[in-house]
Amino acid sequence: MAALLGHLVGAVNNIGENEVRNWIAGIVENSLNLLGYNRVLGYVQTVFHGADDNPMLDLGFAIAKRTLVAMRAYLGPAPALWDLIMNSEVNKETFKYIQQNWSALAEFFVDLLEPTKRFCKADSTDGETSVDGMEYNTYNEMDLTVSMNRHAVICQLQRVAKSVAQLFGKQNANLNEFMDTELDSDAGKDITEIPVLNRPGQKDETWLYVNGIAGEAYWQTLALKKLRDYFFDDPAKGTSADTEERGAVIKAIFNRSDGLLWDLIECAGERRPDGVERGINERTQSSLKAQKALTGVLEKELREGNHDIFMIAHSQGCLLLRLSLEELIASDDEGLKEAMKDRLLVFTFGNPSYDWEVHKNIKRTEHFANREDFVAKLGVLRFAGTLEDPYHCDDCANRTAVHGQQLIFVNKERKGHLFGAQYCLDKDEYSNGESSWLLGRARWNGV
Repeated sequence: MAALLGHLVGAVNNIGENEVRNWIAGIVENSLNLLGYNRVLGYVQTVFHGADDNPMLDLGFAIAKRTLVAMRAYLGPAPALWDLIMNSEVNKETFKYIQQNWSALAEFFVDLLEPTKRFCKADSTDGETSVDGMEYNTYNEMDLTVSMNRHAVICQLQRVAKSVAQLFGKQNANLNEFMDTELDSDAGKDITEIPVLNRPGQKDETWLYVNGIAGEAYWQTLALKKLRDYFFDDPAKGTSADTEERGAVIKAIFNRSDGLLWDLIECAGERRPDGVERGINERTQSSLKAQKALTGVLEKELREGNHDIFMIAHSQGCLLLRLSLEELIASDDEGLKEAMKDRLLVFTFGNPSYDWEVHKNIKRTEHFANREDFVAKLGVLRFAGTLEDPYHCDDCANRTAVHGQQLIFVNKERKGHLFGAQYCLDKDEYSNGESSWLLGRARWNGV
């Protein structure tokens, strides 16, 4: 049965565009006339029931791909996009994982909606946030009582509508010519800074942050405030003398969203392992711009600075960071690479990257993931999340002294993927048996 389906897959892929409709129509018409409707459907049902899952999945992909090609006059560049996405073995593996775990994916989307309730219990009489949820609601991207959160959600809806119109409305267009959903309301900032105060006794450091999928400017601001409140003091609560003595900034590289559709297509190409040709080279201009800005900031700080660099990335921002690190590691500048090993510390949240081989060239790497974060399950949690799994190299597992340490910390209690509302920075909630350099110094001093 598997061999039969394999032949069917090959046949579907090789049918000429003008032949596909006539061939299928003729087969269907003759079969129905000769055997009768009920008997034909019975044969089809027997074939499907007897087939293994993988051949069935391959056949489904082949039919979908061939149908898109046959209808390309009506679908614009959609068939080309599908071809690029499915040209990747990593993406094929991902689709099979999703197909086998669709209920977990559905739960993931349910969890993403949970923060819209503002961590308020159903027995509340006033709709106010519970005491337990106050800390997370301070940075809640889905709190729709806040006008700028509503603004960001509307921007996302606009971007999706614009991307769908582009996808199906333009003919014979190069992908990178129109994968852009810039809005009139966009601020256009590449790098944002937020002032902070070093805590007493805290040495000077460089702090950088790059946001993930569905990035909107206000949501990036919430992430920066969260980092400030956990790792620094708020200048608004200090004096001018404090600002002069302990003043610092956190810099954020803005990875502006082009809507979930394009963002997901970007991620499909960016997840490929190092050394393998990526399936999607055309990415949105905003993503390419963010990666260029990130690489530039990192290179400048590594060449000109002398402080430790705390590089924090969330979601798709992890993919951009890996691409930037690969570019820097490929440099012929030995001084630059030595600075990476001596001063660069990388911390990721909900990392969807297929691998993280770049850790070998970094002083220290820590990954944080909620156990029920479906995005992390496609990357850092593809395996068990232990030091012995394939996400690590042998040097990680053996604690080689000269090797940049890489650790994975898993939160077994929390769900979801949002950095502000759903990722905890309390070290006691993460299990590993190791000490986190980042969370070991986290202390919330928010409202």
